[in-house]
Amino acid sequence: MPYTADSIVEDAEYHHLLVKAGLRVMWVDGALVRGDEPVARAAAALQRARCEGGRLRLLAGQGPALAARVLAGQWRLADPLRDLLLWPRAGHVSLLLLAAALGATPVQWAAGAGLADVALHVLTALCLMPARREHLRALLGAPAYMAWKLCLASTAWRAAGRHAAWVRSDRRPS
Repeated sequence: MPYTADSIVEDAEYHHLLVKAGLRVMWVDGALVRGDEPVARAAAALQRARCEGGRLRLLAGQGPALAARVLAGQWRLADPLRDLLLWPRAGHVSLLLLAAALGATPVQWAAGAGLADVALHVLTALCLMPARREHLRALLGAPAYMAWKLCLASTAWRAAGRHAAWVRSDRRPS
């Protein structure tokens, strides 16, 4: 399958192209992918905003056609559609917290159930991993991380624009 992805989230786009072409993308145990990640906070913010904005753009461009094909019976396309519809976890939790705080009683119950589900997933992961100090530190840092992600929302929205350019984030330590 030729590599024709050209969006700012070319990896996600290529996955969708493979599935639409009828190819099955599967997990390969033992596969290893290496890549430099942004080190500086500003570069990490740019990378995250580009990724989330690019996924929004991909959803706007491909979501309706994917949904139509799924509704027409092409069930194998449900996975890439669900992938595009899935927000980053910090966004989900933020919306659930907002709904729990502001919603009417049925909304608050649903939000509470959603928050309990997220908590169950986190606890399950913690039980399956060996206990490490960095896991607890990451968990305690979750509120600050969620606030950081909310602050990136406007940048991510701009990155979702039709003519948003792919700009490589600096990978050097600051």
